[in-house]
Amino acid sequence: MNSLVLYVGMQTIQQLQTKSSPPLAQQMAHNGPLELYLMGSAMDIFQTLIAELDTEGRYLFLNAIANQLRYPNNHTHFFSFVLLYLFVEASQEIIQEQITRVLLERLIVNRSHPWGLLITFIELIKNSRYNFWSRTFTRCAPEIEKLFESIFSVTVRVIQRDSEEKKASFNPRPYFRLFINWLFDLVSPDPILDGANFQVLIAFANAFHALQPLKIPAFRSACHAFKVLLSQMLKSGFFI
Repeated sequence: MNSLVLYVGMQTIQQLQTKSSPPLAQQMAHNGPLELYLMGSAMDIFQTLIAELDTEGRYLFLNAIANQLRYPNNHTHFFSFVLLYLFVEASQEIIQEQITRVLLERLIVNRSHPWGLLITFIELIKNSRYNFWSRTFTRCAPEIEKLFESIFSVTVRVIQRDSEEKKASFNPRPYFRLFINWLFDLVSPDPILDGANFQVLIAFANAFHALQPLKIPAFRSACHAFKVLLSQMLKSGFFI
């Protein structure tokens, strides 16, 4: 299965490179027109496999694709698109759940994670085209909430270590900007995403509880600023 997936991908990438002048990575933006990526029979092969294989075979097939989500290169861009395309075009929610499972199994283990894996998962949960948080399986799987908690816990440990090492020279502003970007990227005012909003906000609350000024005095101003921002967003109905 691994050899088949890799071979089909390599042949398709070569065809795309010979038929188009712009670099493949530039074409394969997740929001680009699908016509750019559906050349040849690769997607037909992949869609047939995911539809005809049984549960175990499909799991092996999806893992073979996930194995190619590595550092930034043509293979990563191509297989990231394939996985997201299979998700959005899936005829059964069990297929979408299996795709999510394959990604989560690789993300909840010890770091570090491949760049392509992170980019693919973030695109899946952020882009409204995939309607990820409207799927029923996202509301019954505690692994998703654990994933957010895992990401934030790593960040908290880095902040704590940085604060202990730098002491008075510790600058919390880069971390504050990181949290702000996450807040706007991961939390959406779309009512469809209410389940996701709650899980993300719980993870934010746990992170800032660990970063309270009593433990990290230098983070006092950042925590206060984040609290004010969150209050304004709540008053404006951003989460409603």
